[in-house]
Amino acid sequence: MSKTAKKIIVAIICAVIVVGVGASFAVSKSKEKANQNVEVYQTAKVEKGEIKVSVSSSGIVVAENKANPDYDNLEFELTVDEIDVVNLKEDQTVNIDLNAFPDKTFKGKIESISDVGNTVNGVTTYTVIVSFDKSIKGLKAGMTGTGTITTEKKDNILYVPIEAINQDDSGKTYVIIPSTDEKKFVKTGIHNDDYIQIKEGLSNGDEVQLPTLVNNKNTGFPMMDN
Repeated sequence: MSKTAKKIIVAIICAVIVVGVGASFAVSKSKEKANQNVEVYQTAKVEKGEIKVSVSSSGIVVAENKANPDYDNLEFELTVDEIDVVNLKEDQTVNIDLNAFPDKTFKGKIESISDVGNTVNGVTTYTVIVSFDKSIKGLKAGMTGTGTITTEKKDNILYVPIEAINQDDSGKTYVIIPSTDEKKFVKTGIHNDDYIQIKEGLSNGDEVQLPTLVNNKNTGFPMMDN
C-alpha cells in the first residue's frame, strides 16, 4: 500500500472518530437537558386526626362600663371582621393571649356581639366583648392582645394541606397524585387556613402533590444560558 493511500485511510478513521465523539456528546447533552427540565414538586400524605376552625382577632382590655368606667372590672374588647363574626355567638369560650403576659393564655367567654358594624375603607368590623373567667393580677386597661375562638372542630377525619386542593372549570375539586400525575377528584369538608377535610376520594396515607416546586431534576451540571 502506498504512503498516500495510508494517509487517506488514517484521515478517514480520524474523521469517523471525531463524528462519533461529537454525536455521543450531543446525545449526552440532550439527555442532560431533558433531565434538567423535569419539575419536582413537594408532596404530602393524607393524615387522620383533628381539624379546628378558629376565629382570631386583635383586642384591647377595657373597663366594664365605658359610660362610667369601672377599672376594678375589666373586659377584653375584640374587633372582628364581618366574615368571621357570623360564626360567633354568646358564651363561646375565648383563649386570650395578652402581650403583657407572653407566657400565659387566659380564658374568657363572649358576653355580647355588637349589632352595628364599623366600616373603614370598605372593611366592616364588629365589637365583641369578652369577660375574663377570673381576675388577673396586674391587668390594666389599654393592654393589648389576641382572642381566639374555636368555632368548629372535627375528630378522626382525613385531611390534607389546603394547598393540595385544585379546582377545575366546572368547580369540581381534585388533587394530583404524584406517582402518576393523574387528577383525583375528591369531596371536601371543613377547613382552616392550613388543612382541609377529605370526605371522599382518598385514603389515609395516600400521597398528593403540592404546588411548591422543589427544583428541576438535575443529574448533571446546571444548564447554561446561551
